[in-house]
Amino acid sequence: MFRDQVIRLGLVLSVIFATALAIVLSVSMTYTLMKLRGVPFTDNSLLISIFAPLFSAPIMLTPLFKAFMKIDSLEHEMRKLAMLDELTGIMNRRAFFSNAEQVIGMANQNNVEMSLAYIDLDNFKSINDTYGHAVGDQVIMEFSRIIRGIIRKSDLVGRVGGEEFALLVHGAGAKDAHQLLERLLAEIRLQQIETPAGKLNFTASAGLVHISSYEQKQIHILLADADKALNHAKRTGKDRVVAFEANLGVSMPA
Repeated sequence: MFRDQVIRLGLVLSVIFATALAIVLSVSMTYTLMKLRGVPFTDNSLLISIFAPLFSAPIMLTPLFKAFMKIDSLEHEMRKLAMLDELTGIMNRRAFFSNAEQVIGMANQNNVEMSLAYIDLDNFKSINDTYGHAVGDQVIMEFSRIIRGIIRKSDLVGRVGGEEFALLVHGAGAKDAHQLLERLLAEIRLQQIETPAGKLNFTASAGLVHISSYEQKQIHILLADADKALNHAKRTGKDRVVAFEANLGVSMPA
């Protein structure tokens, strides 16, 4: 599409190329029309056919091309916002699932290890009931800030539920992913939220699934296994990481 070409080239180059094209068309059309009418094509005719579009084309095209680029910027921003969780600024459930499936597929093709974690904030309903939803939102935002500070650019994190998060650790085996999650939980323990009732500490639990390079599993199946491990972590004391053992069909402490 013409608009796509303008965006690809940028404003300045687009105006230059479009003006040059307008000059070529102007000269060609003027020459052809004068020949058909039997009028000689003089130097003055050439200069007029060149300078008319040279001055008029940039004036008319610049606002149009700016509008193209503004529309593209707005569309890009809308697509970005549609993929982000409004409260935390990280990926929402749909975006995480879509991106995770692509990354897992590429990792399988290239024999890259990956691990998937399902993370849940402990006692979150109690926090909302005791301190109010505004404080609950603060806890979620603080958790999001912490996890974004720990993960790498190659990792994916998304908010997949109210207080539930999914983390896809790229190029990490079970041991490395476990260490990362332990560091995450340790960072969370150190944080305090200021509330009208005083300082609030919070914790989180995590279920972990190691995705071997030979496994061709879909994200929702992997997340279901991680959820089973997470439930085991909740039942056995919370504030801990539990890894899912697929061959045993049960979740075991990591």
